[in-house]
This record gives sequence, structure tokens and C-alpha cells, in this order.
Amino acid sequence: MEEYGSQHHLNQAIQKDTIWDVFGKEKIDKESARPSKESAAETSLEKYFSQCRISSCDGDVLKNWWIPNGGKRPTWDMIVLSKDHSHIFIVEAKAHKYEISRQKDKLSENASKKKEKNYSSKENCINAELKDLGGLYNGYYQIANRIAYANYVSKHYGLDVTLILLGFVGDTHFKDAYKTKEEFCESIKKAMDALNLKLPMEKTQENGRRLKIVCESVELR
Repeated sequence: MEEYGSQHHLNQAIQKDTIWDVFGKEKIDKESARPSKESAAETSLEKYFSQCRISSCDGDVLKNWWIPNGGKRPTWDMIVLSKDHSHIFIVEAKAHKYEISRQKDKLSENASKKKEKNYSSKENCINAELKDLGGLYNGYYQIANRIAYANYVSKHYGLDVTLILLGFVGDTHFKDAYKTKEEFCESIKKAMDALNLKLPMEKTQENGRRLKIVCESVELR
């Protein structure tokens, strides 16, 4: 594995047991974490829910959402449950500025009908979930799709959801690496402003579950 970039730094933090500081005072079920010390592989929420075996995690809830015609679903830098399995943390990590693109997702000109339908479905999902939060889909696909997933899961599962937008500060491989935690959080705030959303964000859903979106950072040494 390359020894730079957000995935590398995250896996190093898991191996060294330093990642848990990101979750604050919350008691974490470390055995539920994906990736883990045993496997560096990322996973999708759909797959995670189908395997986690707790009553509030029906994997079929997400089956026909996002893309109805099969295909690759988003994978997460990290997914982990609280100790009592009432709270799920989903992590999107970045190590340099280029990773936060201002663009929407693009559909290739020669895309199949199946891909066209999936593309339209993703756009509709993002638009609906951001609208539900008072936002607008004005680009920043990499952030917007994460927010859409977090909001949808918090409404349809018996779990509190925290989306952690995590920055690794000081990756010397990249010329556009974040130099300070303030610089990283400012770049996230810029994306959130474009989406007409606040950071940090907290919302209690109609089912009584809470959605939180926060910015955290880890300084590399």
C-alpha cells in the first residue's frame, strides 16, 4: 500500500489505536469497525448493514435506494458502531485539497441506459436528502453524497448517525496537503456553504434519531 493519502493514514491510525480519539467521549465497539486491524478493506453501508446482525440494521432498506439497477455503491473510509449499538459513525477522510472537488458527478457521453438510470437516481437521492436538510445540491459531489447517505440512514434505521468529515493534516507527499486543522475545516465549511448547509449540523428526525455532521482532524507526526 502507498504510504501516503487518507486511506493509508486511517489504516495506520487503526493499527496504532490512535483513531479512537476522533470519536470523543463516545464508547466505541472496536470489533464492529471496518476497516479493522485484521482487514484494511473499505466497505459499503449496504454490505455493512447486511452483516452487522442487529435488529435496527435491515440491509434491504438501502437496496432499492441510490442505484436501482445494480452497480458499485459508495464505500466508506470507516464505519463503526457505539458500544451499545445505538449509534453509527461513518467517516469520510481527506488528506489534500484536490480530494474535495467542486464538481457534480459526471455521466460519460456513451453511458448505457442502465448507467443513465443509475445516474438520475443518484442525483434524485442527493437532491431529496439535501432538500430535507434545507440544502441545495450545487456541486461538491464527494461531500454531498455522504451527507445524503447519512441523512437517509438516520431516518430509516433505528440508529443515531454521526458523519465525521476527517482531515489528515501534514501529508508531505502532496503539495496541496492541509497544513493546519483550521485550513481543513475551512475547506469543508466552504463546501457546506455551497450546499447551503451549516457545520457542525445536528438534526433530530421524526423517528427520534439524531443526525450529526462534524469536522475533525488528525495531525500527522
